[in-house]
Amino acid sequence: MPFSRFEDWSACITEQTQLGHDEESANRICGAIKDRAEKGILYKADPIGLEILSKADDEELVVGGFATWEIEDDEGDTLTVGAQVKGLQRFLNQAPEWQSITINHKEFKLAQPQLRYTNSKGENYYSHVNEKGTYLISQIRNDNLKTTQYYREQVKKGNITGYSITGLPLAKGDSPKTITDIEYHAITLTEKGVMKAVNPKTREVKLISKSFDEEPLKKASIEDLKKSIAELEKERERLNMLYSPQPKEIAKQMNDVYMKIAAYEAVLRRKYEEQIQSNTDITKATKQDIPQHQTPDKVDVSAEAILANYGFSKAKKEKDGRFL
Repeated sequence: MPFSRFEDWSACITEQTQLGHDEESANRICGAIKDRAEKGILYKADPIGLEILSKADDEELVVGGFATWEIEDDEGDTLTVGAQVKGLQRFLNQAPEWQSITINHKEFKLAQPQLRYTNSKGENYYSHVNEKGTYLISQIRNDNLKTTQYYREQVKKGNITGYSITGLPLAKGDSPKTITDIEYHAITLTEKGVMKAVNPKTREVKLISKSFDEEPLKKASIEDLKKSIAELEKERERLNMLYSPQPKEIAKQMNDVYMKIAAYEAVLRRKYEEQIQSNTDITKATKQDIPQHQTPDKVDVSAEAILANYGFSKAKKEKDGRFL
């Protein structure tokens, strides 16, 4: 029986598996679409807004939002749902290193698309194309590059506002402005105040995971941080002993402790780096501010000069080298 935009249930399942979803994920996605269709509920073509749904490990910062909607964009084009399916399939079927999610259409690869994300509450999110458009999940990279850390902070602050797609239209419908097939070259995340997505309804993303809040830790001293980490390590060891007999009860506590340890260690590492940099800066400043030792003029150490220094300026030297 047809539902939403699908001829039947198997057509929906086929589409999801072609995107890369397993049977369980495909059934969940199709079930949600079918349920909305039966209730007469459709996604509204409105920006989603930035919303924090869960907390996760510091290594895991995940955003989700609509990459595009089936509506006319700022350039007058309409990317149909069918085209989005084909474009997303091609994009996700590439090798992971070619699935480029950049920032502001720059060369810097900021994120990796994810087919599925499950938060700490057990809630599932899926990259897929529904009746209105493409919902995409991506995980923000995490490394020591200052560029990476800058954009991670922008994500947490809500300054990464949506997705923008670059692609090559392969086929058009009755209207030259209606695209029925497309090949995605790249997807980029957009930064508020820097650029905006062409499609007016794709300018917001949800933050569906959040790192441990490090702000209160920044005021702590290095010694306090080290002391806290030592205490957390003891708590980790205690929980580890309790884990085997009661894993369900202890798992969440252990996760919280691991998350705190990672956050404390990250702040501590940055404080050490700042301290080293500060010491380097002081050394440089000292070299610049303190007058450097000047090499004295060459001193005349001849006998005549020494005697002259003591008032014997008229002293004469005899042939045998003695002074009178």
